[in-house]
Amino acid sequence: MGASFDPRLTYPVGLDQPREQGCQKPCSIFPDQEGMMTHWAPFFLLTMTGAAVLAAPANAARATDPLAGYYGNTMICAGGQTGNDLCHLWLERDGTMVNIDPSGIHKGHYTRGPKRRDGKVPICLFYDTSDMVIPAEAMAPPPGMAGKPPPPMPKGGVICTIRNFRSTCTIHESEEGLDPAQRERLHMTIAARFHTGMCYPLPAAQPGKSWYEEDDPMPSQNGIDKVFLVKGHR
Repeated sequence: MGASFDPRLTYPVGLDQPREQGCQKPCSIFPDQEGMMTHWAPFFLLTMTGAAVLAAPANAARATDPLAGYYGNTMICAGGQTGNDLCHLWLERDGTMVNIDPSGIHKGHYTRGPKRRDGKVPICLFYDTSDMVIPAEAMAPPPGMAGKPPPPMPKGGVICTIRNFRSTCTIHESEEGLDPAQRERLHMTIAARFHTGMCYPLPAAQPGKSWYEEDDPMPSQNGIDKVFLVKGHR
């Protein structure tokens, strides 16, 4: 900044200047490579500077994005108490996602809320469909149960709601006192629950980091997840 350049260098000598004004060599437009670089250097400089200025905001946004470490990598979540493998989540920069959970492989999208006071960014996951893709072997009845009627559906369950990019899930022991819409949500499958949206807070992280997340909205595992961020898609 502050440096000046001769405005005569902004055009090839010989086009807009008389030959006798500063022309030491033949004044054709590009007499040689040296002449081309001499006369067009300001154009190259301005073009490169402009490109750098345009790229700077995008690069800065990527550098300050708390979720940048998740893009192209895998977040693995496990039960905080049992250690059961519960999810393999792939977040992409364009807002799409893939989650592999006990009910199958699910594509979808996510929305993100404003950064919280604790530095975490809440994201809400939405599966494209509520379909469950469960392997056939997982549908086989337990030993000794073949030919017997399935056990009755539990009367209780969990109802989850979203407010301000935060999911809150509560246990209900029965359907008593619930309206028809609440009763339907009470018995939602995992995939159906995520189809309507589930929100989780994520800290800024890079592959190789692991942590305990104590803000899991689901009441199982005492609301605690063990989380790993690993490089690539797993």
